[in-house]
Amino acid sequence: MKFPREMWAGSHLESAIQPRRVVVKNRDDYINFIRAYNGKMNVYTSVYDYDEFSHNRGLEHTVKIDRLFLDIDAHGEESLEDAYTDLKRLHNWLLEKDLKHTMAFSGRGFYIFVYGKRTFDLRKVKAFFDICHDVVYKSPRLDNRVINTARLRRVQNTYHMGAKRFSVVLTTQDLSKPLEHVLEVSKRPRKIEPEYYGEKIVQWPEVKEMRMAEVEIESVESPGVLPIIPCLRSAIMTENPRHEARHYLVQWYNELLSDLVIAENGLTCKPREVSGDALDDITNIICEEIQTIANNEDVWIDYNATKTHKFTDYVIRKRHMAPSCNTLISKGYCVGKCWRYPKEEGE
Repeated sequence: MKFPREMWAGSHLESAIQPRRVVVKNRDDYINFIRAYNGKMNVYTSVYDYDEFSHNRGLEHTVKIDRLFLDIDAHGEESLEDAYTDLKRLHNWLLEKDLKHTMAFSGRGFYIFVYGKRTFDLRKVKAFFDICHDVVYKSPRLDNRVINTARLRRVQNTYHMGAKRFSVVLTTQDLSKPLEHVLEVSKRPRKIEPEYYGEKIVQWPEVKEMRMAEVEIESVESPGVLPIIPCLRSAIMTENPRHEARHYLVQWYNELLSDLVIAENGLTCKPREVSGDALDDITNIICEEIQTIANNEDVWIDYNATKTHKFTDYVIRKRHMAPSCNTLISKGYCVGKCWRYPKEEGE
């Protein structure tokens, strides 16, 4: 494990005040952080490493995209037994390909780290994820929100407050046994080091330049009620999204709803010129939408209604409109060409 690194402790209680992320500088700080929160809150660390940090987060432009986080969860009606089957299928496929990976039980599901060459293009990682998704026949248990540099993962040997089990390392030998074995060993911490399987690192698939690519993503399921573009859905469907991603999300909804106000009232102004009582309605609708998103399991855990309303109202009053595709691409949010990408002349 590399240091410095991001850490976060989050309560499983909706009414709890959620702390901010912190940066621990060395292994001693890391261990002390775990000791301070383990068994009291859920303890997480960042999926990715960073070259540079602020006082409490890794700097986005220095993220080391050198792995794929495959999160296999059993949410709602999903069966943990089925998730276990998906894990074994992916593990066997990675073994056949001799690709370097590790495995763990999170307490309510499973995850695999697949290691690859460092890249600066998330679309390449997404292309490999799509291959992995095919391996498990597009299983809904394999979380498609993984293409997100802000993603957190549960620290191994810490207690899952909701599942009342520990997150533990898994081995090939474990996977030869029934699920009951995994549930038994996760009743307590498991003091073993992660075991690495496979010798090769992934050479991420090549993808076409954005302007040359055909439309890859025609639609995306909204996490709430309002339509959303795939890059923003990916950016905000995580434990506590970055401030910039939240800002872009509110800007997107602001322009979307402003367009709706213009259409419904037969106005001739531009979205940025919408004013008056309509802004209060837009703010309230966006806040309701964000609350709906935060109600998804393991998403936006640090949600605070008062802060959300204050921040949203500020963006709406300033009339900040949706960021352009060029901005989202340059900031590393794009996960594939969608319907919104501007067409070339003659297309």
